[in-house]
Amino acid sequence: MTLSDALIYLGICFMVLGIMMIAAARKSKKKACGNKKLLERIDFFKKKWQSEHIGLLLTPIGIILGLIVLCLVTKLSAFMYLAGAVLILLYVYIYNKMMAYIEENAFDGTGPDLDDNDTNLDGEN
Repeated sequence: MTLSDALIYLGICFMVLGIMMIAAARKSKKKACGNKKLLERIDFFKKKWQSEHIGLLLTPIGIILGLIVLCLVTKLSAFMYLAGAVLILLYVYIYNKMMAYIEENAFDGTGPDLDDNDTNLDGEN
């Protein structure tokens, strides 16, 4: 496998990840259903989590670059395919951790976005 083949393969992997990110962003906006405060809370907690876990976000890049170098040195294309698989799996794992944190903090149950039929918005039962 040559360097140009490796770059094409990684470009395809990044394109797939980009499509996944766009779909996830649309899904989180649908969850907010036009609630501007909720969208602001989601953005706030997403940026907070990303700033607190910058090492976790940069680790996949180091692993991928290491596998690419190993692929180019050993001339085994299996490392390139492993790099693509690792990239997608780590993205899904990291995104899942981030969204679990956001749902725990942003969707705290206060406000009118609850689907509880027993409580009114005025606080009367």
